[in-house]
Amino acid sequence: MVWFVTPSVFAQSRDARMHVIRSGTVTFEFFGAAPDQEDLRFSARGHVEGGESGDVGSRFTFPIETDGSLRVVTGGSGPVYVVDGGLETCGALLLDAPGRRVVIGNLVVLPRGDGGLEVESTLDDGADAFPTFNVPPSFLEASRTETELTVAGELFLDRAWADSAGLSKLVGVPVGRLILKTEPPPPQSPLAPSGACRSEAAGTVTAGSIASVGPDVIIGDLQGVARFGRVGDITAYAVATNACNIGTERVNWVSYSNQHPVIIQNMYRLKNDRFEQIGMSWLKHGFYVVSQSLCTPCEDTTDGSQLGVGCSDPYSALLNGVQTNMTPRSIVNAHTGHFDFPWNGPQPSNDIERRLQVRDADIDPGLNPDARYFIEGHYVTPDDAAAGTQDNNASYRAVTVVETSPDVFSVGVSSRVPTQRQQPAVRAWQDADPAVTESNIRVPSEGLFILAAKAFEFSPGAWRYSYALQNLNSDRSGQSFSVPIPATATISNIGFHGVEHHSGDPYDTANWASVLSDESITWSTVSYNINANANALRFDTIFSFYFDASVAPMATTVTIGLFKPGFPTQVTGRSFGPTLDLMDCNRNGIADDCDVDCTAAGCAPPCGTSADCNADGVPDECEPDCDGDGVPDACEIAACPPGELGCADCNHNLVPDGCEADCNRDGIPDDCNPPGDSDGDGIDDCADLCPLTTLGAKCACPPLAWCCWGDSCLPDYPRQTCIEDGGTPSCVEAPCRQGCLLGDGDGDGDIDQRDISLYQRCFSGPAQEPGFVPPSLECSIPLDFDGDEDVDLSDYKLMRRCPSGPKPPG
Repeated sequence: MVWFVTPSVFAQSRDARMHVIRSGTVTFEFFGAAPDQEDLRFSARGHVEGGESGDVGSRFTFPIETDGSLRVVTGGSGPVYVVDGGLETCGALLLDAPGRRVVIGNLVVLPRGDGGLEVESTLDDGADAFPTFNVPPSFLEASRTETELTVAGELFLDRAWADSAGLSKLVGVPVGRLILKTEPPPPQSPLAPSGACRSEAAGTVTAGSIASVGPDVIIGDLQGVARFGRVGDITAYAVATNACNIGTERVNWVSYSNQHPVIIQNMYRLKNDRFEQIGMSWLKHGFYVVSQSLCTPCEDTTDGSQLGVGCSDPYSALLNGVQTNMTPRSIVNAHTGHFDFPWNGPQPSNDIERRLQVRDADIDPGLNPDARYFIEGHYVTPDDAAAGTQDNNASYRAVTVVETSPDVFSVGVSSRVPTQRQQPAVRAWQDADPAVTESNIRVPSEGLFILAAKAFEFSPGAWRYSYALQNLNSDRSGQSFSVPIPATATISNIGFHGVEHHSGDPYDTANWASVLSDESITWSTVSYNINANANALRFDTIFSFYFDASVAPMATTVTIGLFKPGFPTQVTGRSFGPTLDLMDCNRNGIADDCDVDCTAAGCAPPCGTSADCNADGVPDECEPDCDGDGVPDACEIAACPPGELGCADCNHNLVPDGCEADCNRDGIPDDCNPPGDSDGDGIDDCADLCPLTTLGAKCACPPLAWCCWGDSCLPDYPRQTCIEDGGTPSCVEAPCRQGCLLGDGDGDGDIDQRDISLYQRCFSGPAQEPGFVPPSLECSIPLDFDGDEDVDLSDYKLMRRCPSGPKPPG
């Protein structure tokens, strides 16, 4: 099998290592003579091992100049991904083509942009470079020892250069191998001067664990807290932050755009076994970076519009408290990092607006004996989110509170208590109290909730349950939180603690209501359909929940209801809750095992009242049943007659096909229904979906998509080139998905003027105009090109260029 590994795979691999190749050798090993390679004859000049002339089958090794560096990530002994940098070699290759000699000089080995390698050449210093060879990522492999790294792969001719050299027939045919090899430098051997070629190859490999591949901004330090002013009983603060880029690519930091981080500042209190958020700020916008070395030595300085790899950038508390550079939290999608630009709003009217606001009573030492306090900083930025590295962007630090004069409370940090990097604030509770348990609860393909919980017996026969739920970066947000309880339990002292939005952010701040039933205790706010600005548990916010019970704790399943529309509507996680009387999923008073089998131990009539079609010990009425026909999905799939539509499971996701999305209504889910080869090119792909009525017969498929050869796939491959190279272009990735096109509002399989007309009516048509479609979920989903959950002019612009322009985001 040929491997192709994306950066996200490395980010999840414990075996991933980054290597910086600074010197060593580059070897071109051309394959032996073949009938179709009779014109491929090379010789070499300059600093080269293997002779000064050669033929097909020759092997030429060049030393690497010592002022280069190439960053390579490996995942064990197999896959390899070339990140950035470049290596220059000494010497040149000469192609002996019939009737002329072609010189390939000043060779440079560079990343290809997709994880592979490219070899460029210039005839003279200062001349324009042009690619000559490439190694696709699917053909790369690596091996390493403690002192040596070898990266090798099959070598292909660049199409444009091959055409100019009269070698078009060799395009797509491997002509040899490229081998990068590092060797330990000789003892006491100084490096050659920068830019000089050495006759002996030497090299180094710098290896170490990497946190992620791609841009990855974290908070390396929270250096201090500034106090700004007081209005009534509320005081404003700001937190100094120092960001580090621990990824493998630069982080955008472009001022006056939406391509920079926004910074969130929060404060928390741990008191009487309750962890609560007591303050929040608006978003502070990043605007310029300096290149410092807080986390690692900075060797990638920039012009201030990007944070270099390994570099850091500090913002003082005074800068993070500049009110005119702060905007509401409501403008950002914390999962994607997208926020609207430009932003605007009224000028702040006092010293506390927009800043981190805390009520004096929440930090007054006289009112909060033995309380402990924590601050948190959190960076949200689009390119970090796109790389999937946004779960580690928050850090916390313990602080002290001192009343320096009457009603003046100063917040300080201690050099003995460091910032807890990549740890969001809710984790401070368990760090301070090992009796606390934590659970990560992920919204599928979206953001992360973190639940901390503690249950303890505070008096004989009475247990206290405390929960702190942090929404780290889910834009779906939380609408409810539910803990199962037994019907026989006595529940008292039910409590909730939230945090107040302020300064004109549109969100409501009403406390969540609690409802106690025989089955559960549930806290919730109103639904999105009733009030889109309800007090949902939004990103980087903690809500806390409490109650006392007459029942000891046990492991249980808690439920978070999601606020914004989408699928699923809720997520579950493991935590602690009161011990249930019995496992009774259908709440009929009969234990589940007795429900399905009267012969089970301890069972007595009534029992055996529930069917169990798959014999898993769970009553059928408790199993997933997507179509509501009374037959669990798993059993419906297992009993589906061969060839029957609707009940099969073509994509093996344990959901009957009849419950899956089916945009062309043929009974086959979109994931399983290829479009058919209507254009006769031998490939079933998005182009087959374009009817002749579409202007210019343009398809909405991206001009660059994945191209697959068996188990090997390459991204961003021109469609026609893919077909010519014997591959299969895939359009499973957005913007089209096996028959359903993003933006195809009328469902005819293409994007044309009818869809644009639908879009215009949905977005801006007057209510009195015939055919007006009010903005609604049904209207916006197929038209939300940029994925920000609304339909606006940015979607319109993307739609207009979709049929023939670049791939839309998402």
